Amino acid sequence: MQVGAEGNRTFLKSGFRCRLVLAGLMLLPLTASADWYRFTDTAMTTPIELEFWADDKELADRVGTEVLAVFHQVDEQMSRYRDDSEVSGLNRSAASGPVAVSAGLFQVLQKAREVSLLSDGAFDITFGSVGYLYDFRSGKKPTEEEIRSGLPRVNFRDVILDQDVRTVEYRLPGIRVDLGGIAKGYTVDLGIERLPGVVANTAEPITRKTGDTLASRATANTRSSGVNEEALNREARQVALAERQRAEVAEAERIAAAKETARREQQETAARTRSKEELRRTMDANKSAIYSIYNRELRRKPSLQGSITPELVIEPNGAVSSCSVVESTLNEPALESKICNRLRLVDFGARPGVDQTRIRYPIELLSS
Repeated sequence: MQVGAEGNRTFLKSGFRCRLVLAGLMLLPLTASADWYRFTDTAMTTPIELEFWADDKELADRVGTEVLAVFHQVDEQMSRYRDDSEVSGLNRSAASGPVAVSAGLFQVLQKAREVSLLSDGAFDITFGSVGYLYDFRSGKKPTEEEIRSGLPRVNFRDVILDQDVRTVEYRLPGIRVDLGGIAKGYTVDLGIERLPGVVANTAEPITRKTGDTLASRATANTRSSGVNEEALNREARQVALAERQRAEVAEAERIAAAKETARREQQETAARTRSKEELRRTMDANKSAIYSIYNRELRRKPSLQGSITPELVIEPNGAVSSCSVVESTLNEPALESKICNRLRLVDFGARPGVDQTRIRYPIELLSS
């Protein structure tokens, strides 16, 4: 990836090598300590090369260290190859309920959704639901049956983003996101934010002085055919500016349309989903029945206490079609079965048009 400065404008090129290039550099006398500085490292399983111009080595070392630290920070957050990364934790837990994530990860997930909408799903971070089955280093690939089984989980719309509380939830178990197609670009953007200090100290003065020098030499040259070069160049610049402005407006309109589509989809998702508050109120209203069952068991075993987490499947008509205990410290199968049987009687209320809902509800059972 290459980073450069044309005048006061920073630009980005493809590849994965950073290099700061200053316009008109050779037209000025250089100070003794000014030079190109180069740093290399590896993060996100990718070699990194950073190269830029700086006034002195101390400044270059500081900026280089800061930029490379950004890559390692994002690697710790978003690498699927690290079990302790935030993305790996999200893939393990988000199917069980909303997971709070960092601002940086949420920002990348939002941007990924915008790109998925713009590309009509051609870009989809949930490809990892099948992609994780491949191990190209060892030549391992999944069977046809494994691919068929995983494909229903490849759908970016099944990643639910709640911007108000900054949480992420997966609609289906087995969904895995892979940010390899977008996280590196996000990291380079963050790295570029560390570079303006170098550009401000070096690029702007050079550009200004170079412009003054070129301007002092400029004349209204006229070709022998009578064409005024200055007028021709001015017209060309005006056309280029108009084209750039049109492109910027079109890009802004595309982004606004993508955001509006995402907003509508979130509204539609909310309309098809029972709210957490609604589910909590219903479960809280039935806690007394659960504690009645527990208190009866206490008469038989006074030391009995612990926690139980039942998983309920709630149908659109409000009935509980399934209840199973996914976690318990009670070690009392008979009591767990009674609690599940009671929860199957809970009525969550009919909500025509909502999806089938699966929830887990931890219950603490402590003797008073």
